[in-house]
Order: sequence, then C-alpha cells, then structure tokens
Amino acid sequence: MQVQYLSPLIVERVDRGWRLHSEFRVKVDAEVVTVPAGYDTDFASVPRLPLAFYLAGGRGVRAATLHDYLYEKQHPRKWADSVFYHALLAEGEPEVIAKAMHDAVRLAGGSQYRDDGPALEVVTVDSVPTP
Repeated sequence: MQVQYLSPLIVERVDRGWRLHSEFRVKVDAEVVTVPAGYDTDFASVPRLPLAFYLAGGRGVRAATLHDYLYEKQHPRKWADSVFYHALLAEGEPEVIAKAMHDAVRLAGGSQYRDDGPALEVVTVDSVPTP
C-alpha cells in the first residue's frame, strides 16, 4: 500500500481536540481521500499510561486524523487500520513505532469503530488523474 500526503494538515484547537482549518488530502494507492475542513479529530487516542504515552503521544497526527475519518465513514476496519500503518510510515515514523501503534489500534480500536450497518455517506474519494 502506498500513502502520500498531498496537502498539509492545518488544525486549530477546539474544546475536545482539533478542527481542520482546511481540507486535508491523502493519496492511498490510486485514490485520493479528502478529509473536509471543519472535521474534528482527537489525533491518536493514546492511553495515558506512562510507557504508551511516551512511545506514541504526539506522534502520527496526520495518520491519526486520516484514520479517525476512515473509521467515522465506516470503511472496513482492517483496511482503515492498514492505511493507518502505512500513513505512519509515510509520515516518517520508525517502523517499530508504526507497528506498535498499528497493533494498539487493532487490539483496542474496535470500541471506536461503530458497526451500525452500511454507512449512508461514504468518504469523499476522487480518482487521481494519470499524468
């Protein structure tokens, strides 16, 4: 899987996390995922246990924002978690950290993934024009 960031992540602090100031675009393989301006994220919800926070706190904020959005839009959980892992690597995180964060999401992320049946709205995905 190839992940490439196409725009910067520009956020502002709000009461319970962060709000995107402008749209955030990420290429995942041959498609572009657009997280809209105004979307709220808490980045990576890391348990505040000392070791977990030391390893992952403040890391992978672009990957975490993308992952939050994919979960909210009901993309298949396993696929969204794989995107998260590859997005962490694209963000420059060391493989050992990306793997640990991915494994934590696989282990504990199910409580954040709402499986209420098919989503009525799907993520905004535009085909990427070929050069």
